[in-house]
Amino acid sequence: MGFEAFCAGGLAPGWSLTVQGHTDAGEDKDPPATLLTLSVLLAHRFEINFLTDAGDIAFHVKPRFSSATVVGNAFQGGCWGQEEVSSVFPLTLGDPFEVMGPVGGRRGGDGVPTANGEGDCVGPLGLGPGVTPALPPPQMEVSADAEHFHIYAQEHKVLQFPHRHRPLATITRVRVLSDHPLAQVELAKRSLSWG
Repeated sequence: MGFEAFCAGGLAPGWSLTVQGHTDAGEDKDPPATLLTLSVLLAHRFEINFLTDAGDIAFHVKPRFSSATVVGNAFQGGCWGQEEVSSVFPLTLGDPFEVMGPVGGRRGGDGVPTANGEGDCVGPLGLGPGVTPALPPPQMEVSADAEHFHIYAQEHKVLQFPHRHRPLATITRVRVLSDHPLAQVELAKRSLSWG
């Protein structure tokens, strides 16, 4: 299962990607390296690809539960580049997850990444009396500045990945792949505020 969206005008500061889903326990395996559009083989695996019209993957990010790592890479000219790997991995199998990806986006007033750029929480609101909210789901955030993509997991920076594809405006699609149903996917262009 998956989600794909077109980024009108290409990727630029202000685009925001939010993905919510659930991970299942199980063994994960890497798909064959020859596939351009990678298949997700097991439910606890998912990936996000920022794509160009030329068929390149300008940025690919994927948590690997089997090795407790987050991997960033790019696929250009028919070849994968050198993987950049982080061993900071606060995600847990069986937990719901949320992926937030503002590109040059904002953080809330408390400095915590937000999905809507306003400091609001993503999730169920208006819980009834006596209902105790669950712990917030694990989350990942992908943001970009002029030189790098920055990946955060549970508010900890886990990877800084240099842009290998320029200009950013030639990145025109975002694809999220998962073999487990995605609960929510939102791609929006937001105004930026610096203060």
